Amino acid sequence: MSTFLFEIGLVGASLILLLHLMFLKDALFVGKRDKSFLGVIALGYVGAWLTVTIGLFYDCLESCEAISFMFWFFSGLLAAQRQRLALTNNRVAPVADPGPFKLNAAH
Repeated sequence: MSTFLFEIGLVGASLILLLHLMFLKDALFVGKRDKSFLGVIALGYVGAWLTVTIGLFYDCLESCEAISFMFWFFSGLLAAQRQRLALTNNRVAPVADPGPFKLNAAH
């Protein structure tokens, strides 16, 4: 086992794994419902999630700042997108809102 398990114990390791599972749930939710570029990122994140989660037990990934930063950044990004999708009742627009330049068919 790695120092990860010895430093935080079984309770800490189970809490970290619970947090990782919550991130996986968010990524799968966004990947299924979001048709934008974040949906594609969410699907790629699932592979990175698997690598990081398995790697926790073999090597100390927290010491590698690049991997750790990217993992936590995209975890937060996808968690925020999941909340946005949940607040809009799972209705995702296929294209971005054009803003004040909408075309009216009533002309």
